[in-house]
Amino acid sequence: MSRQRDILPEVVDELAAAYPRCAMLLGGSVSAGEERPNSDLDLFVVFEGDGAIRLDQESQRNGVALDTCYLPTEGFWAAWTEKPYNFWMFAWADILVDPTGIGKACQEPARQYVLDHPAITRLWETQTADFKRHRQDPTHPLDFATWDTFAQHLEEQVARLGDAHWLCTPPQALRRLRFVHGVHRA
Repeated sequence: MSRQRDILPEVVDELAAAYPRCAMLLGGSVSAGEERPNSDLDLFVVFEGDGAIRLDQESQRNGVALDTCYLPTEGFWAAWTEKPYNFWMFAWADILVDPTGIGKACQEPARQYVLDHPAITRLWETQTADFKRHRQDPTHPLDFATWDTFAQHLEEQVARLGDAHWLCTPPQALRRLRFVHGVHRA
């Protein structure tokens, strides 16, 4: 078992204590079973609430970097409605804990979006493969050296194509979807 998988139960317990009734999802190389000794642990914490999505890349546990994305439901829906193409990794993350179904309710439309938009999947898969190859061979060039530059590239591709189907579900359908999944009760 890897160091990342060794610490995972402790991290999950700690986050569950801090965010009762939250969902936790595991993404990245650990989720894919491809972690290396220096891999970080990519976690998504979904919980009922408002506020912006927050990314914590400062935490560590036993020498393993933790990249934890905190997703209050209202912040998730607002960000997903505006830029659903940014949620590819979340769409394919493994659900570790989901006592209320909130993680699945958020992940299902994200997954359906990437399934319905294979060009988005190709862009993400190419970037992920390039990062993986670069980690194995640092001389391998990266078209987008950071996730921020890749996110900008995604936006440019969506804008360049100008195709409305790249955007997400219309707001009235989104509200209906959120109600059906019990994520939003208002």
